[in-house]
Amino acid sequence: MQDHLHGLATADAAAGDDLQENPEAVGFFAWYILLIQDGKRRLVEGATGPPDESGRIEVGYSVVEKFQRRGIGTEATRALVQWAFEQPAVQMVTAQTFPQLAASIKVMQSCGMSFVEAGSESGAVRYGITRVQFSKIALPFSK
Repeated sequence: MQDHLHGLATADAAAGDDLQENPEAVGFFAWYILLIQDGKRRLVEGATGPPDESGRIEVGYSVVEKFQRRGIGTEATRALVQWAFEQPAVQMVTAQTFPQLAASIKVMQSCGMSFVEAGSESGAVRYGITRVQFSKIALPFSK
């Protein structure tokens, strides 16, 4: 990870009841990325849910506007995608946005994703990458 991203930590404790009912889903809920800049801590987040019956998960990401366009969303999402494919049950990682959100689409493409289908909301698009595709690309993923 780049120097400005200090850590990636699971926030599964916040998932509470979901984890009590489904303890094998540890890691598939919220993740928080601690950003340290000028001695101050900032928080950006990404979130996933447990894989469905086909092994598909969806990642979500949000970066506070002040910190956008610095590669933070891409780096954090890459870390989530890498983590996801380290889990044997995950066969595909997807994310969705709206076509006019070019920066969000760029994040997905920078993670090796390509258009898959329409998203769950009207007008949204879903991008994704399969385990096989991920294994064949050389992105700057690191721990």
